[in-house]
Amino acid sequence: MNNVLMAVLAGAIGVLGISRSTTAGPERSTTSPSISAVETRESRAAADENRTVRLRIEGMTCGGCAISARVVLERLDGVEKADVRYDEKLAIVIYDAEKVTPERMIKTLEEKLRYKATVIERSTR
Repeated sequence: MNNVLMAVLAGAIGVLGISRSTTAGPERSTTSPSISAVETRESRAAADENRTVRLRIEGMTCGGCAISARVVLERLDGVEKADVRYDEKLAIVIYDAEKVTPERMIKTLEEKLRYKATVIERSTR
């Protein structure tokens, strides 16, 4: 029975294209420390340019509405992350001010979802 099970699993692994490498440990890593360090510095520099805005959103009637608002906001070029809370009628958006503005976010929410949004607070991160 164990041999049959092993054969079925081996076949599934082959069909899915999963590597069956048995190598373990740090030798498997493909990212060099110098590349990681550069990526970390670039990420920090990008984060320093980001800003946060809090939006009051009227018109949401359920948790699904909050998910829709989050998706619409996060699809905007320049929006890094949107946290939308139905129960508070609130969105907290982290964005790149060089690519998108809170006014554009508000206009997009109104055009795509018919929600009325207003800025509560703007700040740098």
